[in-house]
Amino acid sequence: MATLALGWLGSCAIDWWCIARPPRLDARPAILNEPFHDSSGVRRLGRSWLARKDGILRMHLAGGPFTLGYCNALLTKDLVVEQEATLLRTVKEHVPSSSALWLMKKYVLLRNRNLPSYVSLPHQLEILGLASAYPDPHPGLGPYYHRLLNYHAAHDISHALMDSPLVGGCTSFAAWGAATQNGHLLVGRNFDFDAGRCFDENKVVVRFEPDDGLDFISVAWPGLIGVVTGINDARIAVAINAAQSADSRQIGTPVSLVLRNVLQHASTLDDAVRIIRESQVFIADSYLVADGKTNQAVVVEKTPLRCAVRTPAANHIVCSNHFLTDELRGDAANARYMAEGTTVARQERVEALVAGRAPLAPADVAAILRDGWVPASEIGNPKSRMAPSATSPPSTPSPPPTPSSCTSRPGSSGSRPFSINWALTCRLA
Repeated sequence: MATLALGWLGSCAIDWWCIARPPRLDARPAILNEPFHDSSGVRRLGRSWLARKDGILRMHLAGGPFTLGYCNALLTKDLVVEQEATLLRTVKEHVPSSSALWLMKKYVLLRNRNLPSYVSLPHQLEILGLASAYPDPHPGLGPYYHRLLNYHAAHDISHALMDSPLVGGCTSFAAWGAATQNGHLLVGRNFDFDAGRCFDENKVVVRFEPDDGLDFISVAWPGLIGVVTGINDARIAVAINAAQSADSRQIGTPVSLVLRNVLQHASTLDDAVRIIRESQVFIADSYLVADGKTNQAVVVEKTPLRCAVRTPAANHIVCSNHFLTDELRGDAANARYMAEGTTVARQERVEALVAGRAPLAPADVAAILRDGWVPASEIGNPKSRMAPSATSPPSTPSPPPTPSSCTSRPGSSGSRPFSINWALTCRLA
């Protein structure tokens, strides 16, 4: 009995010590006094709104940090409740033991106790805005602010702890000059995120209009203040692809918040690379960064301890999930993933398709992203056992995406060999 009591007291002590406390507000935010309207399929709050068009959720958020988060939450609260339930089911599927799940939660809680130190005050205030407007269907899991803060590091945490379903096999590329029909820079990317189908069906294209910094568009899911794919008003585009490295760090800034900083504050390619390079992260990723003003693109390869920039050898650059720079190619975990995973085959496939279709138009970019070939040895999807198709590009291109600036394709995870959740084409110039 004494052992059980000590264990309970120890658990309570970990909770008290490690749970993140929300920042304090200097005054009552004015957005709390604004009326909420839901009419004719459009939800409005202050200067922000949400509507679904052509099957895609589109949202506009404007204001300071708390206001951005509060409007994001109130406009999408029913969708986020579904997302959290789906995410918890996904975790339960991969950790079915209740005792193992409890131990994992305590370990993550202890490991992430310093996460707030790596999240800026504006981002903490924005997450507080989310927590202030969302209903909490799972109060037994801990304070909602703490959970939402940690959900923004879900990719990072799962990546750091295990070969997780939240770490996908993303592929992205950029082309310009002689590789495109008018010489303009085109960026395409597929995003794999196997947390559940609702993340696919309810993805949202958001235009952020922050009081401080640049306006930008992000394509992700409701409730995410970070960025996994997006473009800003300075025509800087970014996309994150998971990678593998033997380097490690206990905690750092979630990568989605690193890219949020890039889009909100970078006006040039050099600015974007500097922000990524100077950020302290705790997992390995590749960052495709493109500048539509200068027709340039690079891939920043970054681990918790090292960073290198891969520049293009021609007028296009492709990024999947492995490092290729001299500094990081020999990393033991990277070499193992190149040998065992699908990343090399996907990289080579996109290289072949870009070369075969050039010069590219937006329709060609979309067709490349929708290419259905996967290697027979694909890891993580036992149902996929297709023989490789011909190396020549598909003969019939898919229709071009609209609008011309930024478009996500409705999910196809039910019909594609890969769980491609959406495809983005950004025409930057």
